[in-house]
Amino acid sequence: MRAYLQQCRSHFWFAGLFSLFINLLLLAVPLYSLQVFDRVLISRSEPTLLVLTLMVVGALLTQATLEIVRGRLLLSAGARLESLLGPAVLEGTLRRALNPTQADVAGLADVAQLRGFLSGGTMAALLDAPWAPLYLGLIALLDPSLGVIAGVGALALAFLAYLNERLTRAPLRDIHRQARFAANVADATVRNAEAAQALGMLPALHQRWENASAAMLGAWLQVGRASGSISALSRCARWLIQVAIMAAAARLVIEETTTSGVMLASTLLLARALAPVEIAIGGWKAWVEARTAYQRLDALLAVRPMAPLTALPAPVGALAANRLSYFAPGVERPLLHGVSFKLEPGEAL
Repeated sequence: MRAYLQQCRSHFWFAGLFSLFINLLLLAVPLYSLQVFDRVLISRSEPTLLVLTLMVVGALLTQATLEIVRGRLLLSAGARLESLLGPAVLEGTLRRALNPTQADVAGLADVAQLRGFLSGGTMAALLDAPWAPLYLGLIALLDPSLGVIAGVGALALAFLAYLNERLTRAPLRDIHRQARFAANVADATVRNAEAAQALGMLPALHQRWENASAAMLGAWLQVGRASGSISALSRCARWLIQVAIMAAAARLVIEETTTSGVMLASTLLLARALAPVEIAIGGWKAWVEARTAYQRLDALLAVRPMAPLTALPAPVGALAANRLSYFAPGVERPLLHGVSFKLEPGEAL
């Protein structure tokens, strides 16, 4: 998998570079608020307000343009990765399908899962997350006590993200395994419905599918409860951190140790610093699913390719079978045993 991802690394490098400029340009709004409250309102200078407004509008328009370019880069990376992986994964899926003990493989569905993650909002949030310390550092420069509050809040959200991963990792793995197993049972039943009906196996296959589906739904409910609780706690924690830093900044304003512009700017900086973390927590399920898909694809592509086909002589039309036996997968007794026949060209049996 690394070899395939390396062929898309130019997309990721440029996306990361654009993320740097996007996050730098997003500093325009806090700086604008700081200047308006601490300079414009005091000096009552309309020309200064006009120039500052034009500058921040230009910065935001540039930031929006860079976000569009970054989104298209990630879309192109996902599409390129799928086009590169498709043939190899299809060959590996066919190779695994020929072995009845290893037929449970997602294959191309994993490629689509990985492509969707790379081109989704969670990937953009992960690219923005490394720049959160920049915003926290600027808050600390405005006031060290505000920086401490922001740092503790960021650590609290990071802990919630870690807790979310610990609580949902195993259930998500069970969801994928049971969902694939249930889908395979359903597909095999539909594909061999006539034979299953003739052998009286439909009730047993139906029960087998119900058991797999019930196990999958149980794991899905567990993930939903844990993820929903963590997401609600993270949103609540983010608002509490916002309230804490605003209250601390307001107290500093009352004590005349800072200005109202600093209070507003620190609040905006904190919101920007915590936004990627909260988005990552909300999209953690997509991250875990993409990681699981990556691991399955890595294991699938690590298997040696199929051996070349054996060269056979040209068919002559005659067919002979001598004591032929057939064992169905997972069945100990043969369905066919000791079958012998011979057909000449033009004959049918």
